[in-house]
Amino acid sequence: MLQLEVFTPNRAVLELACDRVQLPGVQGQMTVLPGHSTLLAQLSAGTIYVQGGQQQADTDAHQAQEGQQQQSPPGRESGRAQVVIAAGFAWVQHDRVRVLCDEPAQS
Repeated sequence: MLQLEVFTPNRAVLELACDRVQLPGVQGQMTVLPGHSTLLAQLSAGTIYVQGGQQQADTDAHQAQEGQQQQSPPGRESGRAQVVIAAGFAWVQHDRVRVLCDEPAQS
């Protein structure tokens, strides 16, 4: 299982556990699966596709305690999610994918 984290300079956009992440690299799409080697990659504007995603339990529990309605990530439907980003960087290490990008587009 991978842990995906998407950040902008101002906030955390998305944190979830997933089976697969597809990133818009500057040289084309790249797929990250569990066990992927360490990687630092520049990302171009495009869409991050996530398969098998589950929101962090801590975030869901915190929202439930505060009486907030739990919301799915942007573009999320039936075990899949997508986030449109401008440009940024991805760092893959130890089954963790961290993406730092400009503010994502509204979907």
